[in-house]
Amino acid sequence: MERKDITQQVVETPSDQPLSTDLTQITTEIKSYQSIAGQSIFEIGRRLKWVKEHDLVHGEYINWLSSINMDDSQARKFIKVSESFPNRSTSNDLGVEALYQIATLPEEEREKLHRLESGEEKTPDEMTVRELRELKKQLKAKDDEHEAAQAALKDKYEARLQRIKAEGIREVEIPVPTVPDDYADLKQQAKILTTKNQLLEEVNAEGDRELEALRAERDQYAATSDDYQRMTEKIDQLKHQQALLMENNELNRQFNQLVQAAIEAADRLSEVVERSDFTKIDSYDNAIMALLRLKDKMARNVQRLAAGLEQNPWGEQQA
Repeated sequence: MERKDITQQVVETPSDQPLSTDLTQITTEIKSYQSIAGQSIFEIGRRLKWVKEHDLVHGEYINWLSSINMDDSQARKFIKVSESFPNRSTSNDLGVEALYQIATLPEEEREKLHRLESGEEKTPDEMTVRELRELKKQLKAKDDEHEAAQAALKDKYEARLQRIKAEGIREVEIPVPTVPDDYADLKQQAKILTTKNQLLEEVNAEGDRELEALRAERDQYAATSDDYQRMTEKIDQLKHQQALLMENNELNRQFNQLVQAAIEAADRLSEVVERSDFTKIDSYDNAIMALLRLKDKMARNVQRLAAGLEQNPWGEQQA
């Protein structure tokens, strides 16, 4: 149902219905709304936008604005107000400049109570144009402070990320002496391997703490869903690297156990050799036959061990 506005000169068209394509009609309506305050601002803005979007003046929009005593800057303010307050809930007592200042505030700030420099507390629709401009300066200062804090947090995040990549999630480098001939030195080698495994476990624990810190900083810093996704992917990559490192650590641990067992066997063999007088033992004794087989087996394993060590980075350190 149509409702006449307070001018009694034009019929207000519901916002969900198209306006006239007759430029003369549109021009008449705008001039009628200019004669009143309040709702006219919204209606003028709506019609200006309509003319512009539908090119009713065939590329002569600026000239047409001049014909209704309006410039482009004023027109943009009217349009902004009509777009920002489609339900016309804002006070009709405000002028277009005040409404424009409110319309250009962040939406979440338009109905809040704000404290001005004078100490007064007002909502935006209670403020003068000067007070609204003052409020916008305050909000901009807060935004700048927030952006600076976010930038600092981003720098901290990126620095932590690079540090973890370079130092935290990596293989621990332990100086390894040349592979000795004496089995007693193999014990020292095993101790070094044990120390390496312990350090790897410490790195893993530190990596867990670093990744948790990264997640916390991501949740604070990520401004958009794209940022959040990008940062999450980086964290997941680091977590994957950490998992590979710990998998390698487990292989090292198992290898260490085998080395320890081999050293214990070598200890026992050494005891046999030291305590035995082979000149007094029958050459056909089963124990002698077993030792001969063991000697051949150990010789083959020593060759395999030498070949394996040449493939290991330790082999490069022997050169």
